[in-house]
Amino acid sequence: MGREECSVDDWTRQVAVEVAEELGMPVPEVFRCVPLNSPGVIFQYRIMLEVMSLLTLEQHKEFLAHFSSEQWSDPVQEGMEADVSSTSADGSPDEEVGVEKRIEEEDGDSSTSADAHKAVIASESSSTSPRRPWLSGRSSEESVNMSDMEVVDEVDAEEPVVREAPRRVRFTPVFPFNFYSVDSHFHLDRLCARIGISPVNFAKTVRRVRPEENVGLDGAVAVWCDPSTYPTKRQVSQLRKNKVVSVIGIHPGKVIEVDVERLATMLDSYEVVGLGEVGLDGTKGDPELQRRTLDEALVLLKARPRLVLVLHCRPGPRESFMSAYYELFYRCKGIHSPEQRIHLHCFNGSLEEVSLWLGYFPNTYFGYSLMVARRDFSESSKMSLRRIDGGRLLLESDAPYFPAAGEELSSPSFIGVTAQEVAKIRGCSWRVMLQQTAENDQQLYWG
Repeated sequence: MGREECSVDDWTRQVAVEVAEELGMPVPEVFRCVPLNSPGVIFQYRIMLEVMSLLTLEQHKEFLAHFSSEQWSDPVQEGMEADVSSTSADGSPDEEVGVEKRIEEEDGDSSTSADAHKAVIASESSSTSPRRPWLSGRSSEESVNMSDMEVVDEVDAEEPVVREAPRRVRFTPVFPFNFYSVDSHFHLDRLCARIGISPVNFAKTVRRVRPEENVGLDGAVAVWCDPSTYPTKRQVSQLRKNKVVSVIGIHPGKVIEVDVERLATMLDSYEVVGLGEVGLDGTKGDPELQRRTLDEALVLLKARPRLVLVLHCRPGPRESFMSAYYELFYRCKGIHSPEQRIHLHCFNGSLEEVSLWLGYFPNTYFGYSLMVARRDFSESSKMSLRRIDGGRLLLESDAPYFPAAGEELSSPSFIGVTAQEVAKIRGCSWRVMLQQTAENDQQLYWG
């Protein structure tokens, strides 16, 4: 339990006193959990949770049966019924009102918050009924995982307690992933084409890995940026079941006039998590068409702020990385709000560019591939890699490009090699780097 003294609420204290008196036992001034000095202390919420964790499934069901709706009234339900039956000043019935307005999710279910993964209970019933985590009449979808809830000890008696009207809160179940290694950027269509796999098959591509380099792959982000090889809606859904999420865009070297309209349709109908990669590439294509296509894509994303923006930036032969990143930054700034989530793919900038992007777009992440092991990866780029906060870093295979030593092609399975090379520059453990970036990926693409 961590502490000897128990923090109990008024109801628990009252029950503990009644139990002790009924058994003819003295009532202690201070209730203690270790050692247990009163049988009534078992009603303290932490001990109740510990006891519940020791029950078998059958015992758990038997315990819950004692709290059925036939035996217990639900003060929260009663409060809701009272709210529904109330009327407004003009005599018309009021609609049910919660502290947080219900919103309609994409799948048609309602929730009580824009963040469907969290709910905070800020009020308690003033009833003397016990605080029960299992409320009567709840369906399996509404069941609450107590480990996800913050438990707050009672406040001092001198502090005023503001009581709010009781209300029912609908919880959306959260199934957290335990990601250890994630490839945040690879081209499944291009990799399959290089290997000769048709149609695209993720399982076959990840088998291309030397056993000694295999760290396992918990998730990946597939980037579809060639209009001629866009996936089907079914392919995107199937990949998602294997923890491979998709982003769809138009590579600056592949742009044509009619692609943006098609892209808009796919962003709305496919289960994608981002727009990308899009951007500027001074080494190929029509620069003016690239800029026009980029601006149109950014406008599409403005109406879909839930999506991540994945950006490609490569300067031309007579252009510096600084000027290329500055142009890309100001085009994004002119259209998007600072809250936009951004993934700067294959980042090769200096600390000045890092400060530029984070200064206006604090939700910017910087992706690094095995490009860091090349001779042309500059000292200023290495310095920025060392100085960037670990919570802003992502690892990329960029497969089929940037293969590991001795390999013809890259693969998401070699993300451990990328972690090793990045860790060498940062001077840290590559396993820590692998896990840190996996957590960043989870927050950015699965959050």
